[in-house]
Amino acid sequence: MEHVQWLRQALDWPFLDGLVADAWGWVVERTDEFQRLTVIPVVPFMAIFHTVNALFLLFHFFPSLSPIERFKVQKGVREKGSRVAWMALNVLFNHAVSIAISLSGYDLMKTLKMESGTEHIPPWYMLVLQMVACCQLYDTLFWLAHRFMHIPIMYRWFHVVHHSSHVSMALTQGYFHPVDYLVSLPSVAAPPLLVSNHIITVVLWQTVWILESLNAHTGYNLPLMPDTRPHDHHHSHPHQPGEYGAMWGLMDYCFGTDANYKKYIAGQEERERKRQQQLKKQK
Repeated sequence: MEHVQWLRQALDWPFLDGLVADAWGWVVERTDEFQRLTVIPVVPFMAIFHTVNALFLLFHFFPSLSPIERFKVQKGVREKGSRVAWMALNVLFNHAVSIAISLSGYDLMKTLKMESGTEHIPPWYMLVLQMVACCQLYDTLFWLAHRFMHIPIMYRWFHVVHHSSHVSMALTQGYFHPVDYLVSLPSVAAPPLLVSNHIITVVLWQTVWILESLNAHTGYNLPLMPDTRPHDHHHSHPHQPGEYGAMWGLMDYCFGTDANYKKYIAGQEERERKRQQQLKKQK
């Protein structure tokens, strides 16, 4: 117990807790409980998704304006404008479903005794730990849902819509058959509800999740960002199933569902090694 008390004292940083309380207090002053429990949780998700997609769609249609084009995984390959337009309509429908579900969730939030005021905000270090827990819970739940959607009948009827985007782009993140979208939704919604009883955890999690999920689908493997090549391989090689998880891929590692990707990368590295040997011989 002394060690626990010492750790709590070491992590007691009133400055950070004050920043969190002030930021959430600003929200509380301008909203009522219904808005905080149903509207605010989808705001970061929607704002980040559409802002990022506006930028990446610009890069998609005008690659000469893109400063990150050298990091594109599938170089020179792009979706046609007509297909992008259809994807956008599908995404807007799915987002409307998300908003409707969130707005109808007030009674559930009250049943779960979800707090939304400033009195019981978790300390900053607990929020960090909650985000780590949410990441692994999401990896687990999403792996299960994603693996389920790759059962042949589920894939053929529903998940094939998502995989019809062979050239992964940020818009692909929300491009699903509505049934597929609903199957995946609990893996995103459940983690913060399992680790916290304050809505601020849900808001932070929605921010972390959409940033990770968008990065995985951008089609660009950017420096200082999580590697996007495994999920890009998942889209570009649908005949080589695997990479069902998310975040740091612990479920894929534990169940060996990253084997096809590892084999693919090993083959690429071997071909590059032979190419370098041939260049040396020519010199």
